[in-house]
Amino acid sequence: LLVLQLIMLYLMGVIAAKLTERLQPGWGWVAFLFVVLNPSALGLAITLKTDLVFAFVLSWAFLFLANYTVTWNWRWVAWTGIILGLATHVRPTVQFLILLLPIICLLIAVVAPASSRPLRSILHGLTGLLLGVAVVLPWSIYMYRQGEETRLYSSREELRVVTSHVNILAAQRDGKSLIDSRVENFELASEELVRKDYP
Repeated sequence: LLVLQLIMLYLMGVIAAKLTERLQPGWGWVAFLFVVLNPSALGLAITLKTDLVFAFVLSWAFLFLANYTVTWNWRWVAWTGIILGLATHVRPTVQFLILLLPIICLLIAVVAPASSRPLRSILHGLTGLLLGVAVVLPWSIYMYRQGEETRLYSSREELRVVTSHVNILAAQRDGKSLIDSRVENFELASEELVRKDYP
């Protein structure tokens, strides 16, 4: 997994270089080095977290949208929708980007000087939206059948994330390291934080 994450970081650097070359020819290598040698990115690449996977998937979405501004081919938006649908399985918040695809395509068409097809761009965005929803839909149906209603993540996962944030807040409040300030009981910890910080 470590090698795979380092490969993803390298590919993110290549994508950044390609995007930079379009805007500023000859400077792609600088963008590549900024991405690949970024201490935060390197730190994420050697830990087993979803942050790098999320950034990697979104990098492809940005590249596909950049290709769309050059070719105005609907297939690039379709791939963007699919990629965003896959990214939603990594971080559910991406679902809102899928819903915004028609507006994003419209804004691209309005801003781009070479385009005079805003209506067609909206249709392209709707295509990407439908494909993104098609990728997310099976998981949504599964979660609904598990009793999670319309959420794309479980209540257990939500509790884990919120508990993690409570641990961080408690550590910062008490001036301790995160390891020394582990909070096991989420309910008591959250009540304590509210009582002490917001009397």
